Amino acid sequence: MTEVEEALARFQGIGGTLWLEADLLRYRLPEVSPEAIRLLEILRRHKPVVATLLREHKEQTLAPCGSPECAGCYEVESGRRIHPPKPSQEWLDWLARWQKPKGDRAQ
Repeated sequence: MTEVEEALARFQGIGGTLWLEADLLRYRLPEVSPEAIRLLEILRRHKPVVATLLREHKEQTLAPCGSPECAGCYEVESGRRIHPPKPSQEWLDWLARWQKPKGDRAQ
């Protein structure tokens, strides 16, 4: 694992979220700490590598923000996103039954 990969993993390990908006590197932290600042400095110094890692990770996730808790957010204005809730498995099962033709539905 490279220094950048380690810094990114550690940043996420302390609760940080990092994502790209256009060419800007954005982040969110539950609380600022000396370690978080040090990790951010490493990530900023290696922005092209971080951007590549985030794009690769983004392809594996549904959400543009990169959060595994998001069901596919979208931007409503610059810097503001709407994060719809993820549907439960029960709701997805109901939807699948509802979308079947009437004759195929279990009563």
